[in-house]
Amino acid sequence: AWPVLRRGIHAAPVDILATVNGVPYRLSATNCNRDRRFPSTRVQVEGKGRGAMLDAPYASTLNHASAATRSVEQLLNLALTYNGVNIGWGVDFRLMDWTVPGGTWDFQGSHIGAVLDIASAAGAIVQPHATDSTLRILPRYPAAPWNWNTLAPDFVLPAAAMSVEGIQLLTRPDY
Repeated sequence: AWPVLRRGIHAAPVDILATVNGVPYRLSATNCNRDRRFPSTRVQVEGKGRGAMLDAPYASTLNHASAATRSVEQLLNLALTYNGVNIGWGVDFRLMDWTVPGGTWDFQGSHIGAVLDIASAAGAIVQPHATDSTLRILPRYPAAPWNWNTLAPDFVLPAAAMSVEGIQLLTRPDY
């Protein structure tokens, strides 16, 4: 694939599919090098997650705004358009939705910058899908902090598996 990568990367990042331990990841190759030394040849490919293509230097700086009343999910989908046309990315919205009054949201920046602006206002994180052109909007925590004492952990790391443990006690005011 060296000739295809080399020619393609000069025009734009090349999409590649890598499978690690049986899990597929779609990446964008941004640079490739070849090192030929007797008796072997080595090819090195550098890349980024495809979500990086939604930010500089691959995406333009745009003015994002909504004059009409929209839901948060609709604003996220609006941020992934160019002149009202979808750029090929979707949103998997996993939060409770609410209405945002018209004329209250505007942002200047890249597509992912606008999505991050909206998600952070909702107390959420943005996680690109490993293979699809989809941005997952997820709650920062699976439950509200005041309910954490009622939750069971997803996994427990046994003490024998750790090689270093550090504890630091801090004195803070009661307030």
